[in-house]
Amino acid sequence: MIHWIQLVLGQTLIIKGTLDKTISKIDTIYDDYDTKYPDRDEVARRFRITFDLIDALLTIDQISDLFSNRSVFYALFATIYGWQFGIRAAGEDDYLKLKKEKPKSVTPAMVHQLKRAATDIKKKSITDALAKSLRGATTDAISRRQIIKYLAGNAYDPFAR
Repeated sequence: MIHWIQLVLGQTLIIKGTLDKTISKIDTIYDDYDTKYPDRDEVARRFRITFDLIDALLTIDQISDLFSNRSVFYALFATIYGWQFGIRAAGEDDYLKLKKEKPKSVTPAMVHQLKRAATDIKKKSITDALAKSLRGATTDAISRRQIIKYLAGNAYDPFAR
């Protein structure tokens, strides 16, 4: 299971910068990387770094209370990952091998923004458009981007890094 999560998150978000997780996109990823996976070590390292930071920033209770929804949890991972490493622009056709890089720091202000936004989502103190994104298909890249941007806040947008 972890291998699958790592592969899908690694290939869709970390390497390709896409937020789309349709069956055809996942099939393409498996076709591209089933026999060779040149970035396996770097994706695994970034995956571990991101989850380790999530564990360090949030308690188990906060994670289960604020991020229990699949869409919001994915957005949490993407936000933390994006803050540390940036998110590649979707649609970059040229495959660029990942380079080992030191993760950027996540500040207390960023964490405060993340928790405040997650609390707003839980309390449903959000715009109708964001509520619609949260109710929508979890495979929709536009909806995912809206949720990630809301969690991150305008000042800390991981797509702009």
